[in-house]
Amino acid sequence: MSDLAKKIARLSPEKRAELEARLLERRDSSPSASPIPRRDHAGPVPLSFAQQRLWFLQQLEPDNPVFNIANAFRLKGPLDVEKLRKSLEIIVERHGTLRTSFGVEGGETVQWIREPSSFPLPVTGLPEFSIDSERFQDLLWEETARPFDLGSDTLLRAHLYCMGEDDHVLLLVMHHISSDGWSWGILFRELERLYGSADTATAASLPPLPVEYTDYALWQRETLAGGTLEDL
Repeated sequence: MSDLAKKIARLSPEKRAELEARLLERRDSSPSASPIPRRDHAGPVPLSFAQQRLWFLQQLEPDNPVFNIANAFRLKGPLDVEKLRKSLEIIVERHGTLRTSFGVEGGETVQWIREPSSFPLPVTGLPEFSIDSERFQDLLWEETARPFDLGSDTLLRAHLYCMGEDDHVLLLVMHHISSDGWSWGILFRELERLYGSADTATAASLPPLPVEYTDYALWQRETLAGGTLEDL
C-alpha cells in the first residue's frame, strides 16, 4: 500500500468527507484550477475515496444488497423489446463506469474499464400476476437483492416482466459504487432518447461525455499529491 493510501486509510469517515469537500471546493473555486482531464485508461487506475469505502464494506459482506439501487417502472403500450435491449446496451457501452471491474493489484485496490459486450435483457412472462401482488413484489425484491460481483459483473442489470399484452414492468438495478441518485436521471433521459430514436445502432444522437469517473478518481489522487491531505 502506498504512503498516500495509508494516510487516507487512517482518516476517519468525517475527515474523508471533509477531504472530498475540500477537493471539490478547490476544483470549483480556484481560478487557476484545470478542468478534470479526459484520459486514455489502458490499464488499472486507483479508486476514489468514496469507491474505496464502498469496496471495503462490500468485501466485509459480499452478499449484502444494501448497495444495490433499483428502479422499476411500468411500460404500457406496444414495446419493441430488442430496441429496448439495444438502447440499454448503448448506455452501458457509453458509460465506462457501468463496465468497471474492481480488484487488488500489488496490494492496491484498483479499477479498470472492460471492453463493451452484448447486454442481456431477460424477459419473464407473468400474465397471471397482478402488479400489486405480494408474489410480484417478492420477485422484484429477489432480483434487486441479487449480489453484484464487483470483479466481473456489468454494474447495471435489467429484467423485463411481461404482465400482459402491451403491459410490461422494467426493473433496472445498479451498484452504488458506480452510480448514485443523480445517475438515474441521466440513465432515464438517455434511454428515452435512444429508444425514441429512429436508429439505435449508435449513440450519435447523444453528446460525448466530457470525462469518465476514472478521470475524476485520478484527478482526486493527483490533487492530493499537491498537499490537500496534509491540511487536514
